[in-house]
Amino acid sequence: EFSFELKDSNGTVLQTKFNDASIAEQIGNAFGGTDKGKVTFDDITYTQDMVNGHETGKEGDQPYVYTVSEIDGGAIGFTYDKTIYTVSVTLKDNGDGKITATPVYTKILNGATSDASGIAFANYYNAKGDLYLNAKKGLTGRKLKDGEFSFTLSKGTELLQTKKANENGDVSFDKISYTQDDLVKYNNAISANSANPYVYTIKEVIPSEATAENKYTYKGITYDLTVYTVSVALADDGEGKITPTATYYKRTEIVDSAKVDGATFNNVYSAK
Repeated sequence: EFSFELKDSNGTVLQTKFNDASIAEQIGNAFGGTDKGKVTFDDITYTQDMVNGHETGKEGDQPYVYTVSEIDGGAIGFTYDKTIYTVSVTLKDNGDGKITATPVYTKILNGATSDASGIAFANYYNAKGDLYLNAKKGLTGRKLKDGEFSFTLSKGTELLQTKKANENGDVSFDKISYTQDDLVKYNNAISANSANPYVYTIKEVIPSEATAENKYTYKGITYDLTVYTVSVALADDGEGKITPTATYYKRTEIVDSAKVDGATFNNVYSAK
């Protein structure tokens, strides 16, 4: 899934190679230190006539210089490593028919140069996704008026949003955005059989004048006390997108018997 170039000192591409691990294995890890994510270039062969002028430790001799860099593949959700490694290779004739090639690594990133012990690239993956929750308002006895009924969206004890129903009874909450950190948190909770961290509640704002004594009726309107629970599951498509899936429950407990298609509140108007 990730590719890398080996170039000579003139910038000519000598080789292009890919990592040997899947995206799932590669995410967040540098390659070179373990078998996962390892990139192996073909051997570079040096001959006797290449030693002269490039000897190790000989004053005035110059090394063979190469660069290694990652190709930006443009995959959504991935941040590519912009580091360029310079590899300076000097040669030594051992006198036994063998040549020893000695590499020296230099790391260049954002214009800064530093020594390196080897070559290691690190890519990062960050998926994102949005969710829009909504509710529906019904009123029996007369037509709805725009903005006359309000609804809250909460997460635990935290009030996130308050929105009003329009004249058609539509209640639209602002988008909820999820990041890679949210995905990790969700997956860890599910793997540990812990509570889903992304559970919300939707309920109607009841006027203080509507109480149990008057059967939650104020100015001829009897209010709906239903509390809907919304459990959100997060899934990653591996291409930078998180898909949130909302399941609505018509009660505060998450049980299959309480599943509904959405949050619908019904008030009743009665003039006397």
